[in-house]
Amino acid sequence: MSWTARGELGQRNYDRAETYAGETYQLSMEQLKKRSLDQEPYLSIALGAAIEVEAQVLVARGQRAGAITYLYGELKKYAPTGSIAKFDCMAPCSARGRKIRWAV
Repeated sequence: MSWTARGELGQRNYDRAETYAGETYQLSMEQLKKRSLDQEPYLSIALGAAIEVEAQVLVARGQRAGAITYLYGELKKYAPTGSIAKFDCMAPCSARGRKIRWAV
């Protein structure tokens, strides 16, 4: 489902991308009640994609500051687990050609 969210984002279907990302995030949260991110490699990929898509939807809607706040909040949540390195969206990335450096 996370790839569907990315596909909708790529097609600029922001409402649908947000819906799929939200569903993926909720399903991931349900799974995290039963196992850790380290126990299921695909779970971290799905969760990271949901977080990434949600942030990119916010940016596409002109809410860049909200996207950064959201990403920092998710970073603080998952940094202590050590699983943060598995999230592509949490690695240093560029937004409109500018580097974003993440620090907890």
